[in-house]
Order: sequence, then C-alpha cells, then structure tokens
Amino acid sequence: MARSSRSNQGQKHGKRRRSSGQKNSPPGVAQLRSGLIGAEWRRPSIEPLENRQLLSTVSFLEDGVSWVAAGPAPILNGQAENVPTERPVVGAVQAIVADKTNPNIVFIGTANGGVWRSESLSYANDGLDNDGKNGIDDPGEVWTATYNTDNFDNDHDGLIDAADPDEVQWTALTDTQQSLAIGDLTLDPNDPTGNTLIAGIGRTSSAAFRGGPSTGVLMITNAKQPTLLGGATVTRLGLPAGRNISGVASGQTASGDPVVLVAANANGIRGSQASLAGVYRIVKPGQPDEQVTFVSGTSNLTIGPAYDVIVDPTNLKRFYVGVGGTAASGGNPATAGGLFRTDDGGATWINVGANPISNSATNPKETPNTFISQRTPMIEMAIHTSVGNNVLYVATVATQTVGSKTEDHLNGLFVTTDQGANWTSMDLPKTNEGGTDFGLHAGGQGGKHLSIAADPINANLVYVGGDRQPGPYKNSVGATGPTGRLFRGNRFAAPGSQWQPLTHDGTAGKSAPHADSRNITFDASNNMLEADDGGIYRRTNPSTNNGDWFSISGLLQITEVYSVAYDSNSHTIFGGAQDNGTNFQNNPNASQTIWRQSVGGDGGDVAVDTFTLASSGQSIRYTSSQNLGGLQRTVYDAANQQISQTDVFQTAGDGSDIYPPGFTPQFLTPIESNAVRPTAAQLSGGESTRLVIGSNKVFESKNAGSAATASIVWTEVTAGAGFRGANRAAMAYGGHRKGLDITAATNASPIVITSPGHKLSNNDQVEIEGVLGNSAANGSFKITVLDENRFSLVGSTGNGAYQSGGSWRLSNPDILYVGATSATGAGEVWIRTAAGGSLTQGGALTTAAGNPAVAVRDVYMDPDDFGTAYAVDERGRVYQTVNSGANWTDVTGNLRSLLESSTNQRSGLDSNLWAIEVLQNVVIPGDVRTPQNVLVVGGAYGVFYMTSDVDTSLNPVWKRLGADMPNAVVMDLDQGIDRDGNPVLVASTLGRGVWTMTFSQALTLDRLADILGSSGLALDISAATIITHGLEPFEDGGDAMLPLAQAIRQQIDDTNGTDHAWLVDYDASTGLFDPNDSVLPTADQLGSSGELVLLFDWAEGSQHVSPGWVESAGDALFSMMTKLELAEPSNSTGVDLHMIGQGAGAVVTS
Repeated sequence: MARSSRSNQGQKHGKRRRSSGQKNSPPGVAQLRSGLIGAEWRRPSIEPLENRQLLSTVSFLEDGVSWVAAGPAPILNGQAENVPTERPVVGAVQAIVADKTNPNIVFIGTANGGVWRSESLSYANDGLDNDGKNGIDDPGEVWTATYNTDNFDNDHDGLIDAADPDEVQWTALTDTQQSLAIGDLTLDPNDPTGNTLIAGIGRTSSAAFRGGPSTGVLMITNAKQPTLLGGATVTRLGLPAGRNISGVASGQTASGDPVVLVAANANGIRGSQASLAGVYRIVKPGQPDEQVTFVSGTSNLTIGPAYDVIVDPTNLKRFYVGVGGTAASGGNPATAGGLFRTDDGGATWINVGANPISNSATNPKETPNTFISQRTPMIEMAIHTSVGNNVLYVATVATQTVGSKTEDHLNGLFVTTDQGANWTSMDLPKTNEGGTDFGLHAGGQGGKHLSIAADPINANLVYVGGDRQPGPYKNSVGATGPTGRLFRGNRFAAPGSQWQPLTHDGTAGKSAPHADSRNITFDASNNMLEADDGGIYRRTNPSTNNGDWFSISGLLQITEVYSVAYDSNSHTIFGGAQDNGTNFQNNPNASQTIWRQSVGGDGGDVAVDTFTLASSGQSIRYTSSQNLGGLQRTVYDAANQQISQTDVFQTAGDGSDIYPPGFTPQFLTPIESNAVRPTAAQLSGGESTRLVIGSNKVFESKNAGSAATASIVWTEVTAGAGFRGANRAAMAYGGHRKGLDITAATNASPIVITSPGHKLSNNDQVEIEGVLGNSAANGSFKITVLDENRFSLVGSTGNGAYQSGGSWRLSNPDILYVGATSATGAGEVWIRTAAGGSLTQGGALTTAAGNPAVAVRDVYMDPDDFGTAYAVDERGRVYQTVNSGANWTDVTGNLRSLLESSTNQRSGLDSNLWAIEVLQNVVIPGDVRTPQNVLVVGGAYGVFYMTSDVDTSLNPVWKRLGADMPNAVVMDLDQGIDRDGNPVLVASTLGRGVWTMTFSQALTLDRLADILGSSGLALDISAATIITHGLEPFEDGGDAMLPLAQAIRQQIDDTNGTDHAWLVDYDASTGLFDPNDSVLPTADQLGSSGELVLLFDWAEGSQHVSPGWVESAGDALFSMMTKLELAEPSNSTGVDLHMIGQGAGAVVTS
C-alpha cells in the first residue's frame, strides 16, 4: 500500500540490542530452512532502540486507546450535479427502509458499513412516539443533542443549526457485528410499532464484491430506541453462514406464524459455495423453536441464485421471488430460473413468470421467464398497493457481449395487476447520444446497479435507476458528467414515450445524484429516497419535473477507502475510495471528517513525498483514478493549500495516458514514494524523491516530483524469469540501516564526520540527524571514506563549530521489495538490493506447517534495517526476512485466531490481511518498558500488533490494537507526525472510512511510574530533591525555577560517582511531565541507581490528604511521590527528601 516518505527528525539511531528477558526460538527449523550458518532468529515486533534513546522521544502504545473517526463524512465536490451544498458524497448505500409514519426516521443498509438509523431534533416535538417509550414527545427522543449547534450544515440543505431543526444525523447500529456487508434490509410487518428490522448479510460492493463474511441474517429489535435508553438489540438468526444474501422479506406462514424469506445469490463467495444460492425460509425467527429450511428445488421453486424477494403488504402470506438460471455443472442439469409466487409464506410456489405477455409484438408471445436465464445477474421487483390496486413491477438484467466486453444490461420490464396471471411489458428506457442508443446501463453494470420502485400514490408510475449517464457531455438529458441515470415510467403511456428522465432536465434545478443506483423507496411524506454509490438522496416531487435532488447523507462515514496516506507536512490524510475518487481532509485544523474530492471515478493508490520540497515547507501528493488514470503530482503547503498540479504522464490524442513501454496498469496500480531523502546535490541536479509504479512490469523515476511532464524519465526495473507482476499495493521502496554515534563534525568544506568504526564505503549514502552547533551536517549525503573512523560529506560546507550529538544511518534508495503471485498461486517476494540490479525472486514463503504462502498483499521494510522485511498474504499469514529476502520465517503465531477467517471468500480478491507497518520507538506500558519497534498489520477486522510475548511453543503472540474501531475490513495503513509532534497511525477501511490512533509522547504520571518502577527500568532511587514554591502554584509553569533545578541536577551528577541524576519537570495541573525540560533515564540504565530532582508545579482544587501544607499542593505532591515509589504511605517510609521551597518535610520523610 501507499507509504509516506517520512523524516525521522529527533530520533537517534544506533546499533540494536535485545531487551532483557526476551525469548528466542532455539536453532531449528527456521535456521535450517535459511541455510545460514549461525543465523539468529529475531523477534520481529520488539527490538530495543540503542542505548542513547531517551524516554522523552518515544511514544506510547496502549491497548485501550480508542481509534478516532477521521471521515470522509462527507466528501465535498463529489460526483453529483447541482446537489446542495457542494455535492456531498459518502459511499455506497445498498438498502433503505423508511418509517411508515415519520418522514424523519430512515434506516439504511450499506455496502460495507452496516446498518444505520437517521436522527433528528424534531423527534422531541413532532407529536409522535418515535422511540416507543414514555409516550409522545418525551425528551429522550432527542437522540443527538449537538448537531444543531455545531456550526455545520449537516444535511447540506443550505441551512445551519437553529435555522434547520431537522438536520439529519446518523447512528450506526451494527458496528460490532461480525459483518458490516448488508445485502438487503426490511421492516418486519409483524411488529406494528415499526421497531423491528431484518437485515440480510450480503456482498454487494462494487469493489469486486469484497467485504465482510456472509454470516446470515440479523434481527434488529428496538430499532428506534435512542442509544441513551439502551439502543437497538441485534440478534443473529439461525441461517448458516456462507450464503450471500441479496433479498429479505418478512411476513407470515399459512398458520399466521412470522416468517422471513431469504434470497441468496452466488456473488462474492467461493465457487464451492455456489450451490448454497437459492431461497431460504426462516419460520418463527428469533424464537426458541425457530426453523430454517432451504426451499429451492421444492414445490415448483427452481434451483438457482435468487436475487430479490418481496412481500405483498396487503397479504403477508404472499411473496414473490426472482431466481436466475444456472448452467449444467457437476452432473447437475441446467435450470431456467424464473419468477415465482407463494401464497402460504413459502411452503408452496407457483411459477408465475411462465405466463405470457399480453402486449408483446413477438410471435409467439414471450413470457417474463424468457428474459431470465443462466446469464441473468439481477432481478428486482416493486409493488404498488393503493386501495383497489395491486400492481407488481419486475425488472430483469442479462449479461451481454458488447464488442470485446462483457456487460450487464436491463433486458426486460414487466407489469402484472393480477399476481402474475397475466403480464404486460414496458419499453426499456433509453436516450440517443450522438446517434447511439444508450439504455439504463450505459456503463454495463446492471449486475450491481439496478433499482425499481412503484409510485406510492399513482399506480401507473414506476421509477428505475441504473448506473451512469452516457457521453458525450452535455448529453440529451442535460448531464455534464457520469452522474446518476434514473427514469420515471408510465405504463399506460404510448410505446416509445413511456419514460422521462428523473434527473438533470427532468428536475427544476438540473440536479442529479451520484451514479450507480441501488435502491429506491419513499418516505412518509412521499418524497423519493434513492440509494447509490454516493450515499442517500431525497428527490422531491418525483412524479413531476418540479422537484430536485438533495443529499441526506449528513455525516455518514461509510466510504470504502482502498488506500490512504498521511501528509506530515500539512498533517492531512488523503486516500483513494471505491467509486468516490481520491479525496483529502478539507481543513485538518477544524473538522477532521469533512473531505474534498480531488480526482473522480474510482480512487487509485496514493503516495506522499515530504522530502523534495521540504526546504519550501511543501509536500507532493500523488493521486490517480482506476488503472492509474490521470496520475498527478500536486504540491501543497503546510496549510493544506494547493500550490500547483502536474500530470505525470503525457496524453495521447484521444486523451488517454501514455505509459512507459510495455506497462499495463492494473485496476489499483501500486505507487510508492521512496523512503530515502535525496541529497542536496541530487535535488539541485533536477532529481526528486524517487517514485515507483508496479503492474505487469515495474518502472521507477528519479525526477517524477520535479520535472515537467514531457521530461519525466521512467526506467524499467528488470526482473528475472517467472516474474508475473506486482500485486496491488505490495511494494516497499527505499530503506535505511542504523549506524553509529558522531563524535565530531568539522566546520569545513567538505564537513568531516568522526564516527569510530563506521565501516562505510565510498559513495555510500547516509542520513545524519541530531548534530548540534554545525547544523549543516544534518541531512542526506553521499560520502567519501577517509579512514576507519572518519568520512566526509560530499558537497557540504560547515556552518558552525560542532557542539555535541548526532548519529548517522545508511540509506539505500535502490532496495525494492515487490509482492507477487506465482503461476501456481503461491505467494512470492521479489527483491532488488542495489543500483542497476534486477528483481530476483526471494526465498520461499512457507507457513509453519510447511505449506506455501498464497498471494502476497503487502510488504514492508523495518525502518531501522532494510535487510529486515515483512510480508502478509491473503490468508492471514505474516512472514519475516532478516537477510533481504533470501529466507523467510512464518511469524503468524496466534494472529489467525484473531482474524475473521471467512472474510477470505474469493481467492484473488479477498484477503484476511491487507496491510502492514512498523511503528518506531514505542513503549508498551505493562509489557516492555524500553522503546521498541512494533509490527502492526491490518485486515479483518481491525489492526493487530505483535507483542513481546511468546506462547509455550515460542510462537509470537498478537493482540488487537485499540478500541472502538467498527468491524470493517482494514485495507491500508500509514503513519506520520501530527501537529503536536506525536506519531499517528492511520487505517483505512472498506466501508467505514478512515480511523486514526495517536501515540502520545507526553509522559503522564502513571506512564512514568510504570516505566521507572520495578517492572520497567527498575531504578533504585536513593534520594529526591523537590523544588517547589510549596504554598503557591507556579505562575509561569515552573520555568523561573528551571535553571535552579538544572544546576542542582548537574551538581548531583558531578559529585555522585557512578550513580546518575535525573530531572523530572512535572505540572500537576495537566498531569504531564515536560519531556523537553526533563532529563529522563535512558534505556541502557536498566536497574541503575541515582537521585531525582523533581521540579514540581502543583494545581489548585485538589483534596488535602497530608498535614502541614496547603491542601492542593500537599495532595498532588504526595500522590506523585507514592506513584513513583519514592514513598510508602502505609508506613510513612521513603527515600531521603531534600525540599527547596516552603513546606519542607511536610509530605513524607524517611
């Protein structure tokens, strides 16, 4: 996946050493496989930093820290037309259920984001008992009490806050369920209060039907109950997993028992599970005697994938189901499919689709079933049931060959007014664009995008939705781009005039929703509600041309985000999304959830370069659409303002991109920005941070970030025989290896660095940080070796006398790891280690059980050693190499037990693991207290990290990272530095947007106590000097006393022999230590003895527990002393205390 080129300023580097007590596997299988003599197996996740690493420069990983939602919610400037305000889009909504009486209550099922409920402030004064509790208009009905005071137009109707009391908000109801992939959603008519929903779990995503596992059917009771009153209750019904549900309907059996009928197709599941497609019957759902049966193949109901099932609201025992045909397979004969009706709740069936069409011009007259075959990927139905009318509409889709493509198009629209005894066919909606007729599915995606609804008032009107508008634009209905394609039909209009556009010229304001319609229904006020890949929309006055389209998606966070990157220069997240383009946080200083679209279509892989323009305070973001279309580099400043934009590829006369010779992009083509900072000489010579692109071939450019489009040079990275191309998002490019300390840096030209025993070679590239005084020595340089202890920095000139500090690390911009798949399906990693080299297949990736890995989904280099790398495969395995790919070891441990393994339902498309990162300089409180590098992976469901523990078989132990992330599939990970200098981990999900976790570098009292205590560094504190005003808090945060504290610490250190002296600057008002002013223990001081100097600024308002001092000062200091184990309150013992300030000796003494 996309990686950010990141600086490591402020982090020192040196040789690693293993932490005390860490276990290693004995020499054995891993070593024998490697073929290395004396090879050492190394724990991949926990590796201590060098001795000089201060605790004040690390961050803290804590299991209980919550992930924070970062949007997109919504994306502005989306693919819609004239929809206020700023065309917001959010992601794919699959199903809509509207409350029968209150137009403000709507439930939706999303492609991969679960079930949601709308909320409105009007619930508390609308005259309705919305929550079914405490009568009408009770205060508890105000489910969300802040969105009308947030100064944001949440429903994008142009009104803000108090002027818009009906702003729509949404609450997720199923975030903790096993799967968030919703195939269909319906109200249970057996519940007269409208408080029970039935949700079918099914994969409908336009991302190749990826998503959560097919886990069956959910019953949601108390669906309208506010969260503050306990919220909804979700129960999984007894239908077994493995069925991809496309339709659910609830009614009654012949005897009046409740029944749910389920339609299941074969999309998004393993081929071996295709036979599970069909119709299921759940009698007495949710009750102790619930019964589940497979009814396909019984009582006239044909075997085959079922696409839709609906109940007749006027007769809850009558259902209709649409079944597709199947080809002969495995000795089973082909089936024809058809339209079927049951009048007894699914016990018996009638093949009503076999009845003829009364108005067909063909001879003999065809039946609706004639339009259904094994090439049918979609059937949808709608019913009108006003008084005196019972009208059923049916739409069918067929797979067709159009030129060299296979496409799905609407092929039939039928009407019956007598429950299928007789049928009438309607025209198919179409328009003529430039002499060519285009139907409902100009994009050929009828297998995913088809909606139909009957008008709730006029029995003669029906509405249909398809995929997108055809070009050339502006087209015949007024569309200026590929937005929604929907029509209004009148079944009694003359043939050839039955259909009128429901968008663009068919509206008052030339408006249109996002493309790719999925569902249409009506609210209690007879407004149309439409679901598509952009969210949920309201169409006013749909029966005329007087209405318009409005988004009611609000702050729904349901975007399917493929790839994500964090721009540490502007502290902005951006990423590529399914069918919603490439987008970035609109204003990171304000709301983190509102994003803006920069590129439309399907978003591509993304990357950021923070090196090339760092001297100008700018960064470069690389973005594209599907198939690497329109790859651009866009320059942003630190305020997230766009400075410039340049195409990376030249274009042909037809507007298509001209790619490097022989390069054929894949749908999501991986791009990577090199992790190595260019030298000043390289930048001045016209180079930039390198960029690599991967597909059937791999190409790299050294000037993609600096040259004009026509001058960008691409060079093929050649590969050995058998290379079949890079997998999506599976490349790691450029790395480092820790070096040594610097003891001198001359103020000369060139600068000469002294680093005893450096072992570097001429023309090596190094990156230097931390030099004080001669700051020109910091940066990226080529070197010339002078002797075993010194080297010069090519092209450098000193700018001051060296004072202290500094370390270097070896840079390798040429190293490249590429994840691939062999012809037999085995996972591979190909590696180039040096300039001019070719990609060479690495050693075999083999599981602990001896089986080959499958498709590699991501690879990542250890940021401190480019010879150490990790790979994940689609079945949830993790592999490590410590010798640049020559040998790999399975380090999966218990990880697969934490993953939802059934997510991997379609090999080649799905994956249990998608992404991998290594967090640097992390302390895990309660685990390993010394700073470590921690391996993290993302997949189904969530993010997991490798602990320092091993099980009884010495296998790694993994844990889930953080809390409150919904159970969506994590697709990508990236990391960066936030505005406060804290590391931030970013996770993008397929269906629940982007989430962040910040690893604070602030030392709280509890954290410091944990690190310094007996289970951490286990320091022996012999004495403590406390500097405080005592009776008064510091007015300036203690800064006025800091020089005194520093002088005392230095004096103690100078006279203390082998013991140490540490300084802790603590502010009781914030509960934090100042890491900049403190002198904290280093990692190599494990078990050391010494004295503490405590610069103590107390807070007002705390409770008094110790005599002799002002209450708040005494309590805060007493608490700090006891937590740091400097005092034992039970027996009033502790270390020797030296008090400077008032109140001396009043807290605790030895």
